[in-house]
Amino acid sequence: AQTESLTHKPFASHWVHTRHLLVDGGKMGKSKGNAYTLKDIKEKGFSAMDLRMVYLQSHYRSQMNFTWESLEQAHTNIARISGFYRELLQHRETVLNSESEIAQAFQKYETRTLASGFKNDFEKAMDDDLNTPESIAVIFETMKKFYKSQTIDNQSFIVIEDIVNTICYIEQAVIHILGLEILDTEQTIPREVLALVKKREHARNDKDFAESDRLRDEIAAAGYIIEDTSEGYTLNKSN
Repeated sequence: AQTESLTHKPFASHWVHTRHLLVDGGKMGKSKGNAYTLKDIKEKGFSAMDLRMVYLQSHYRSQMNFTWESLEQAHTNIARISGFYRELLQHRETVLNSESEIAQAFQKYETRTLASGFKNDFEKAMDDDLNTPESIAVIFETMKKFYKSQTIDNQSFIVIEDIVNTICYIEQAVIHILGLEILDTEQTIPREVLALVKKREHARNDKDFAESDRLRDEIAAAGYIIEDTSEGYTLNKSN
């Protein structure tokens, strides 16, 4: 009401009432030294999007407990999602430039459901009383499926239509629905770096960890950091 009186513009189209926020398991208060402000968040190197991710990772009806560890995890999750998006963009260009790979993909990838599976599961989560934690879990499950498809016989089994649709759905979900402005559509990963990443994945699958570590160092020398996760891996440009 105050904001609309000041700006004469609608502040929000929807309003939900959340439960009281906990901080480090207790009530927030100046006397306890845990009355954090946005300035405190920024001074520790976190962004507004990191904070938004923290909120989204907890259902609005649940008792949310803010910790610096949860903010750090949110920051990591954002890096993983943005890295996945950049790889989708790069994969789209790689497949478009390889007619033989497209033909192989059409023959071998039978279900072609990466995009439709994501769209259906994401919408189902959001329709379930705005279950944002589940919707984010759907993103990570889609990442897991994508990375798995890239490590079989060093070929892709996802057709170009599926990749294009997945890119569109990810943009819609992350930017327009969750409000996370974390996708950089301009940044692409050099092909030589992606080639090193694929070689490293094969080395890891063959349990050749010495070669895997060597390739990690080569990737780092090219200006990228690769981190292994339960869903596969993330690849981000180093600072």
